[in-house]
Amino acid sequence: MPARPAIGWHSIAFLAAFLLLVALGWQGKRTQEALLQTNRSVSHSLEIITSVQAILSSLQDIETGSRGFILTGDPIYLEPYERGLRQLEGNRRSLQRQVDGRHFPDRRWFQTLDTTIADRLEVAASNMQTRREAGLQAAVERLRGAGGHLLMDRLRALLNAVEQHERSHLAAASEAIARTTQRAQQLALIGTLVVIGLFLAAFWALQRNLQIRQQLTRSARPARHVSVPCYRPSRTISTQLMSGSRYPAFRAAHRAALRHQKRSNPCSSSCSIRPTKARCGRRPGASCRPSALSRSA
Repeated sequence: MPARPAIGWHSIAFLAAFLLLVALGWQGKRTQEALLQTNRSVSHSLEIITSVQAILSSLQDIETGSRGFILTGDPIYLEPYERGLRQLEGNRRSLQRQVDGRHFPDRRWFQTLDTTIADRLEVAASNMQTRREAGLQAAVERLRGAGGHLLMDRLRALLNAVEQHERSHLAAASEAIARTTQRAQQLALIGTLVVIGLFLAAFWALQRNLQIRQQLTRSARPARHVSVPCYRPSRTISTQLMSGSRYPAFRAAHRAALRHQKRSNPCSSSCSIRPTKARCGRRPGASCRPSALSRSA
């Protein structure tokens, strides 16, 4: 008897594959959000580094312009100085706005920065005023003892600390992006393989279910065969015919009846020896029924 069909296995496999696809989509959405958040953090860090470098560039323009004017006395060298003064305040405000809410740089760091910048600008202005009033020699001597280069070194240290902090944050963000991308790729590959396996299992279960149903349908269908009555004259009638007074006529009639029986009945005289079910309608080995001639006799 055929086994019962595995009803429901293909539905379970399809449902599991669908749920796994939903989970993969949700995981992909989370990965995308994490990457977008990391990219925003990276962009923010780059903006902070740009602002720090802009402040340092403005301070260097101020120093370069003041030194050029002190050495030459030509007002044309004051152009970098004036440009640095105009850009310095805007770059400083931009940096404070960008780091708002972070633990570093904090308010104390900005107070130190503002104090050092004010001292540096005061030294540069005093040096240039000495050059205008006392000449080159007095301005050079004041430049050497004013400590302007020490203030510039302190400013560089403050700004470089912020830049290094942001660069370390960039390195950590890059590693996080690499790990997130690698994990997402692994999950996507494993999930895809599992989904393919579930779909193949579902199709196999569905095909097997259909085959088992077809087998059950064929086994439950009733067999159709045509029963053909098989008959032949009994041995008693044949003996009587052979032993009659008109023996040649009866024998000729008996032979004609046998020939007619072979043409009309597929069982003929051999159905009792080896008949077939398809032709005679009985199992092999069944004997023929007596013919109408034997019953009438």
